[in-house]
Amino acid sequence: MIETTLVRELAVLTWKKLRLEKLENDYFIKRSNAPISLEELIDSGLKFNQARFDFWELLKFFDNQSLEDARKTLAHIKPLVHLQINTDQLSEVKKLNSLIYDNIVNVYRHTISSSGVDVLDEDLVAKKVLHGDQPLRLITSIVFEKFVEFYEAGFWCTDRKVMIEEAVIQIKQERIL
Repeated sequence: MIETTLVRELAVLTWKKLRLEKLENDYFIKRSNAPISLEELIDSGLKFNQARFDFWELLKFFDNQSLEDARKTLAHIKPLVHLQINTDQLSEVKKLNSLIYDNIVNVYRHTISSSGVDVLDEDLVAKKVLHGDQPLRLITSIVFEKFVEFYEAGFWCTDRKVMIEEAVIQIKQERIL
């Protein structure tokens, strides 16, 4: 009878121990696999801002081909940020990077609350909208500005790839401790 009780208690203790170990293991796995936050990257000594973090979360780094394409695109659109472009310039942007053109179209459609309407390039280059607390701005300027910020953030992340990867390893190690 005493032996049976001892065996039972030992089985219960073993089960509880295994359950606690599983919970602890699950906690450490969940914690180490949790997404890295902007604050953690800043605390690691890297000068991240929101745009850089957004790029890093989305793509991490540019590969060689994407880096070259981004440099060409940035060189083309950066001078256009504060200008009212014409339809020929918009066509050049469309040939260079259709994603930028698509974003301009999407912003335009969003402002007129219609997704099924055919959009003319003349409308895209002339449309002004309120943007935040700023005065009326051209849609093209707003989209170009966002892409300039995105590409510059990508260049920053790519230039610091090794440092960022080391920081991520350090952050994950610190989470476990």
